[in-house]
Amino acid sequence: MNRLVLTDEDKSEYEPFECAIETTNYFKNSKVMLCTFHAIWMAMKTDLYTLLDEIEHGGVLSEKCFIIV
Repeated sequence: MNRLVLTDEDKSEYEPFECAIETTNYFKNSKVMLCTFHAIWMAMKTDLYTLLDEIEHGGVLSEKCFIIV
């Protein structure tokens, strides 16, 4: 039986699983979690990259972070 579902933050992906967990015995032991890519990498891109762009010698180049001091 399923024990873990990894999704992104799209409601159409995680809400059906949350509903199935609450309403059926087949999924009652399952958990819905945000996958590592979306939980860490996407958060870093949206939070850290915007901060780097505001630093005079910081910036983002081709999906890699560079801070020049």
